[in-house]
Amino acid sequence: MNEQTQDATALEIGEFLQSVPPGQERRVVNLQFKGHSIIVVFPRLWLHCDNADCDGHRYFTHHIGSLYANRDKVVEEMIGFFCSNCRKHTKTYALRFTPALDSENDWLVVKYGEIPSFGPPLPSKLLTLLRKDSDLLSKGRRCENQGMGIGAFGYYRRLIENQKSQLFNELIRAVRKITPYDEDLISELELASNERKFAAAVERIHHALPDSLLVNGHSPLTLLHSALSEGLHEDSEEECLELASSIRLLLTDFSEKLTIALQKQEKLEAAVHKLVAKKGNKGSPSDATSI
Repeated sequence: MNEQTQDATALEIGEFLQSVPPGQERRVVNLQFKGHSIIVVFPRLWLHCDNADCDGHRYFTHHIGSLYANRDKVVEEMIGFFCSNCRKHTKTYALRFTPALDSENDWLVVKYGEIPSFGPPLPSKLLTLLRKDSDLLSKGRRCENQGMGIGAFGYYRRLIENQKSQLFNELIRAVRKITPYDEDLISELELASNERKFAAAVERIHHALPDSLLVNGHSPLTLLHSALSEGLHEDSEEECLELASSIRLLLTDFSEKLTIALQKQEKLEAAVHKLVAKKGNKGSPSDATSI
C-alpha cells in the first residue's frame, strides 16, 4: 500500500457520511469484496431526528443495508436512511464512488449533498429569538458547516445588526423580571435598543447585567461586540470561521439564558400567587364558627 493509500483523511463509510460536509471527496476504506464487486456495507448512523417523537439524536438505518458496485465503474447513488426509533424521519445522501487507481481496496467518494442539510440543527430557542431573520442564521450555519468562515461571519454579523432591537427588547423583558427595580439598567437598555448600530448600542450599557444572564462572568453583549469588531477584512478564512463559531455559540447561550430566566420568574410568580390566594381563602380566625 503506497503513501497515498495511507492518507490520514481516509475514512470508513460511516465516518464519511456523518463527519464530511457536502462538496468534498474522501478515500473510503475497509470495504468488502464479492467476486468482481465491492460491497459497501452501511452501518447505523448517529444523527439528529427532527420528528416530535424523537427530537434528538437517534440511530438511522440504511433502507437496504448495503450497496453492490462494479469495481471497474464509477457509481452514483442516492443513499437513504431512516430513524430506527420513529421510523418516519429520513436522511438522504447523494454520493459518487470512483475506484482508487492506486489501491484495489479503496474508493474515492464524493458527497454531492444531503437532506436534511449537514450538521446538527440550530437550537429551537435561538430560532425563536431570531425568527424574523432565521434565513440568515441558517445560511450562516451552512457556511460554517462547510468551512466558509468569511461567509459565515458575514451572515452572522448582518443577523445581529438586523436583530439588534429584538435582542435588546428581549433582554429588557428579562431584566424587568429578574431585577424590576434596576431602573438605571433598564433605561440604558431602552436607549440602546433605539441605536442604529449594534456597537453604538453596546457602548451605552454601563451598568452590569444580572448574573444569571452573564456568560462565564462576562456580558454577552460585550463579547458579541468584541467578536464583531474583528474579522472579515483583515482575518483569514480560518480566523473568520473561529469568530463565526464563537458568535453562534454566544447567541445560543444567550437565548437559552433569556428563556430560562423568564420561565423561572414566571413559575416563581405563579407559585407566589397560588400561596397568597390559598392564604387569603382560609379567612381570619374571627370567621370560624363559635362552639
